[in-house]
Amino acid sequence: MKKMSTFKPITDKQIAEWRKLTDERIEEILNSPNMEIPKDAIVYYVSNNGDDNNDGLSPETPLATLSAVNALAFEGKAYVCFERGGLWRGQLNARRGVTYTAYGKGDKPKIYASPFDGADPSIWTKTETENIWSIQFDKRDIGTLVFNHGEKHAIKCVIRTEEDGSTYNNTTGKPFKTYTDLCDDLHFFHDYYDTGILYLYSIENPGERFDSIEFNIKDRIITTGGGTTIDNLCLKYGGAHGVGAGTAKDLTVQNCEFGWIGGSIQSEAIFGRNYGTRYGNAVEIYGGCDNFTVTDNYIYQIYDAGITQQVGVGKEEIKNQKNMTYARNVIEYCNYSIEYFLSGQAGHGNPSRMENFLIEDNYMWYAGVGFCEQRPDRGEAAHIKTWYGLPGERNRATNYVIKDNLMLYAMDNLVHIFSNLYNPDGSDSMPTLENNNFLAKHGDAFGMLAQNDNSVKAYDESILDYIGDMTNGDTFWIYESDVDFK
Repeated sequence: MKKMSTFKPITDKQIAEWRKLTDERIEEILNSPNMEIPKDAIVYYVSNNGDDNNDGLSPETPLATLSAVNALAFEGKAYVCFERGGLWRGQLNARRGVTYTAYGKGDKPKIYASPFDGADPSIWTKTETENIWSIQFDKRDIGTLVFNHGEKHAIKCVIRTEEDGSTYNNTTGKPFKTYTDLCDDLHFFHDYYDTGILYLYSIENPGERFDSIEFNIKDRIITTGGGTTIDNLCLKYGGAHGVGAGTAKDLTVQNCEFGWIGGSIQSEAIFGRNYGTRYGNAVEIYGGCDNFTVTDNYIYQIYDAGITQQVGVGKEEIKNQKNMTYARNVIEYCNYSIEYFLSGQAGHGNPSRMENFLIEDNYMWYAGVGFCEQRPDRGEAAHIKTWYGLPGERNRATNYVIKDNLMLYAMDNLVHIFSNLYNPDGSDSMPTLENNNFLAKHGDAFGMLAQNDNSVKAYDESILDYIGDMTNGDTFWIYESDVDFK
């Protein structure tokens, strides 16, 4: 028999219990053990103490660099093991049939897209303008700067140009023409399209002020075409995506840490905007997919989405998204914890669909809070986010289940789930909800859970009627005061 969904008042004790469970899971993820590798497997080892002239086939003869790993020629299945406690800077091109994982003892191996640590006073130049410092980069846009591994982060200036030719800082709304207009501490402007110079407003030399400065440079940290397992790695400081793929089959991302990803300019003047659009997801497939599994990861401080599968389908295309499982992750301080869409202008006759989509046992906190708060397009943050209002039909889905998740506090909506396509058998494309815990305040926007309905519902007792056919044992917790979970 179907269990009724209910409303309950929240207590500080209950919130503390959820936070304790979340922190315990984070510790489990950060300390996940090395995977067991078959004895007859082909294994390459990579260490900061290695040498690219080595063969890499034993812990005693490891390779040293990502360049050497990217140059390996694989035949069939293989393993590439990075030594725990090590740090590599740059990008990894993951190959089909290969598992990338950890060996040894200590912290997860770190791969940073950030090309260097900027906590060196000698690499910063004081400009002619008071409190503005410069540093030279290439023309890959910097999404943000992260100071002391997350104690502070920089606010990016994105220029908005009005019809009359006037220009503004789209982040702050203040008039802005060039770097000399920076006037707030730790705000920055990157002239990526001309000189490559980054300008930062700082009350003193940044290299003296901070012990660590990392740069979210516009690159994926790992690029894959599928057929890959990414396990037990720490991926940070990329201005694009942590793990990024196009259409892909058999992609697994597990036991990893993702932090401080995104914020770079995707492109100028797209979507009809008069400013550059920023982007960046922790784990993304853009295209069709089959067997896309993202489990047991800690994901935080992401400019856009923690996990996403998305694609626009053209009139003559068929792109299915099948067998997606997002489970047992901790996702917090992302604009969207999970985002998805399957859309285009194909019309109802196109059979593209999402099938066997499971979102289970994830702890999701603080959607729209943190690094992503500097977005100019506020108002869309959610723990589960899809889209409506764009051209074409979208988000046909079958066997879509959301169960046993915590979704606690969102700047804008707890969920925002929409489809305007039914399935061939006449069933709707909405998920089934089961045993989830939602937390917000009376009168805040619950968001949307709607087939062919663009309305957004408030978080009050009417939610139980609104989504009653799709829920089973879910609990909608309410708090009555301005609790600040941050």
